[in-house]
Amino acid sequence: MKHFTLHQLQVFEAIARAGSFTRAAEELCLTQPTVSQQMKQLTSSVGIPLQLHWYVLYPSGKQLSVVARTFLEYLLDDGKRLAAQVDLALSSRE
Repeated sequence: MKHFTLHQLQVFEAIARAGSFTRAAEELCLTQPTVSQQMKQLTSSVGIPLQLHWYVLYPSGKQLSVVARTFLEYLLDDGKRLAAQVDLALSSRE
């Protein structure tokens, strides 16, 4: 398996959730060709097909979408916790 990027994972998760490349592109403020390219690169990186036709996911794609969503939610939560700690540290300096 090659390496894939966090951005590719975000794009894939948005496609899986939104049910279309166009809606994912709108949500992420990207063009539809950019979303398609990211999906192609992710599919190449993981080495298995993730989608059957446009937005219909293979079982492997469904599994990856669950993992991606969980991972991205974890990162977001972790980022919020880190920001809160930074705010607390900065406010204690005042």
